[in-house]
Amino acid sequence: MRPKKNIMSPPNLSAVARQHGISRNTLQRWRDHGLDLTDEKAVTARVSTMRQTGTAETADPSPAGSESFAEAKRRRAVADASFAELRAAQQAGKLIDLATVEQAFAEIGFVLRARLLALPSNLVAELEGLTGAAIHSVLKKHIHQLLHDLHENSPVEKLTAANPITQDTSATKDAGRG
Repeated sequence: MRPKKNIMSPPNLSAVARQHGISRNTLQRWRDHGLDLTDEKAVTARVSTMRQTGTAETADPSPAGSESFAEAKRRRAVADASFAELRAAQQAGKLIDLATVEQAFAEIGFVLRARLLALPSNLVAELEGLTGAAIHSVLKKHIHQLLHDLHENSPVEKLTAANPITQDTSATKDAGRG
């Protein structure tokens, strides 16, 4: 004959509910939310907390500080509204795909790097024999021209022309000049 395993049978919900003066449905909800009903101390602590805080006996045994159902529902509504706003902005052409923007900036970086690295070779003859102030003036003129050309042929300009963004950018354009 095999020895009996010492397995504790599930508690009788009605008996535990009577013992603690709460409903059987409350215990079922607590169990469904993870409370171990075989742990007498945990059940007693939960009943005690419920009575001290004045919460309804149907409250779930969520740890203190956890999100209530109403809070989760509100947070979900806010997220849904934000998603709807983003989708509307995308359909109105007010948003640009991140991959497209990253590609445009990579292209700007590539062009800027190539043009800056070419400056010394392109300016050798023009800078030969000049003094410090004159060299500074020539370099400044060429750098400004390079930046102007970059702006005129910017892939970002092409993106914004294809996908107009409705916010006013005049303040940021004016701040960049000087």
